[in-house]
Amino acid sequence: MKPGMFDVGLIENKKRVVGICLGWDAAAEHEFGIRIIMDEFGIPGSPRHVPGGHDLVGADVRTTTRVPSYMRFYENLNGKDYLLCYRFINDLLQGQTPSAELFDRTFRLFPEDETVACWDESDFVIRTTTGIGLGEIHKALLEKDALIFCSSAAPFGGTGLVIVIRSRVPRETLDTMKAADLERLRLRDATEEVYRATALPSRLKAAGKGYFALSPRWLPKENPPKMAHPIWFWLNPVEQSSNNYGYFTVEDLLLWAQDKGPVPKSPVQ
Repeated sequence: MKPGMFDVGLIENKKRVVGICLGWDAAAEHEFGIRIIMDEFGIPGSPRHVPGGHDLVGADVRTTTRVPSYMRFYENLNGKDYLLCYRFINDLLQGQTPSAELFDRTFRLFPEDETVACWDESDFVIRTTTGIGLGEIHKALLEKDALIFCSSAAPFGGTGLVIVIRSRVPRETLDTMKAADLERLRLRDATEEVYRATALPSRLKAAGKGYFALSPRWLPKENPPKMAHPIWFWLNPVEQSSNNYGYFTVEDLLLWAQDKGPVPKSPVQ
């Protein structure tokens, strides 16, 4: 686990605790997502279509449905509360008494900030000043009244791993989450249609065109290029000495597979 260095803190609404952001740092541990945490808490996963015309989106796709047996909450250890979801907690406590000193040393929770946390794809540890709301978050996790997800922007005002008490999230925020997920599904559907129609990824692979990122986006609403498809792609190519990066249409990328178009750099670039 790595400590969150930025955007760590409680999330409040009208002076009431709604959740907590565990923050983030430029570390590999914070780049791999939270797949194991999601599995352990029985979180459905990414937004998706389900049979019957219902879309699994918004809060429903982020809500906990079970509680890991190794989750622990310790209250008022030297004026600090600790919430640990650590798979090796029994090994750590073997022959030892839970203490602030033990947890701070083991998980490197040295800053004296009111709230500190560390996490990775499988575990998290949170320490707060006693009595400011961590116990309420623990209670919500026990009652399966919690959302867990990685947030990269608003509405929760932070980045990194986020735990939220579902029943305290304002309705308008839940609606915003749902609308954003529906838009992601719509973009994903459009992308899959482009792939079916053009075989773009396989054609690029066959031509030996590698990339770090090929991310779909809707064409801009203002002065969009007149193209057969409603999306274009952010391309970050592997060989940047001979290829440009940026936004390119489907047609541009198909030309790239033939060493033509705007992706290959001209001799003067």
